[in-house]
Amino acid sequence: MSVAGSQWKRLWSLAPMDFVTPWKPAAAFGLVLAMMALMLTLDVAFFAAVLSYRNPGVLNSNQAFDALSEIEHYLPAIISGLITQFTLIAGLWLIAGRGGARPERVLLLGSPKTDARTNVLTVAGFVVATYVLAGAVFVIFPYDPNEVAPFMATLVRSQYWWLLLAMLVVGAPLFEELWFRGFLFPALAKSRIGVAGAAMVSSGLWAAMHVGYPPQVLVVVFLIGLMLTSVLLRTGSLWLPVVCHAVYNGTSFVYFRWFAELPGA
Repeated sequence: MSVAGSQWKRLWSLAPMDFVTPWKPAAAFGLVLAMMALMLTLDVAFFAAVLSYRNPGVLNSNQAFDALSEIEHYLPAIISGLITQFTLIAGLWLIAGRGGARPERVLLLGSPKTDARTNVLTVAGFVVATYVLAGAVFVIFPYDPNEVAPFMATLVRSQYWWLLLAMLVVGAPLFEELWFRGFLFPALAKSRIGVAGAAMVSSGLWAAMHVGYPPQVLVVVFLIGLMLTSVLLRTGSLWLPVVCHAVYNGTSFVYFRWFAELPGA
């Protein structure tokens, strides 16, 4: 076999994986549902606290909801989102280490079992595939991109763009990959539904967390979840899905900030 052929074989072969999570499938699934409910609660609580701190008395006024349409009041949403993300990441680290387990092993945070060339090809291939997928869905089932994240058009070119970037490139990839593919997926994969069923359930639940997006986008999110699970299985490490997720979000941010025609821009 040629050298090039052997590299492609490594790229498309599954890496050996050892799921060492102590969590039972039902318990892990229930904990993720509880996390999603807690995320919403914390987000609202932190948002109210930040908004009230920056604008004393606004929560008790008739202008509270009207104020949310202004740029100054999107900032608390981003700050509260970041605080919520890292609070839940810290909580998961403690949960994963219960009973003396090593959190990095439970959450599949070991070094990739693939070489650097394969890792680069994997990330590049993932980003290209996601944009082809998203583009195809948009062409076949058109939707208004501004419905995906209404605050994006306002924040992406504001003075607070760096906070949004931190949320999209650092907070979201770490938080979402750790909870859905680092914690939930291995627990489900050890059950009778197996790896394929675990990929479907964890990706479905991840897509459900994005409720409010247009239905077409939710389908894309679900399919991207399957692709991220495939990256995990092929590299043997959660770090590659985190990097893929971060690069995809980062390139999307670059497009919206410097190239897209946004309302009011």
